[in-house]
Amino acid sequence: MPHGDLEAARLVRELSAAFDTEIVEYGSYYAIGKSDPSLFEDILNTARDLGTNVIRVWAHQGKASDSFDEEEYQACVADAKRICAMAGDITVALECH
Repeated sequence: MPHGDLEAARLVRELSAAFDTEIVEYGSYYAIGKSDPSLFEDILNTARDLGTNVIRVWAHQGKASDSFDEEEYQACVADAKRICAMAGDITVALECH
C-alpha cells in the first residue's frame, strides 16, 4: 500500500471489512534516521485510513548499529522519538531482519 494514497487505503479497509478480515499492521518501509522525515505524516495518515494501529519501520540504515558514529546514532534516536510522538496512539514497531 503506497503511503499517501488515502483513497486506496480507505478502499482496502472497506474491502477487508467486506471479507471479514482485519488489517493488523502497515509495513511502511520508513527507515529511521534515513528516510525523508516529511514522509512520516503520509505514512501515519495511510495507517489511520487503513484502520490499523501498528506501523512497522526499519530500525537501521543498512549497516550495523555498532558502526554508527555519534552523529548518526543521535539522528536515529531523534527521528525515532519524533515519529513516536507523531504517532500518538498508533504503535511504531521496529522491523529488523
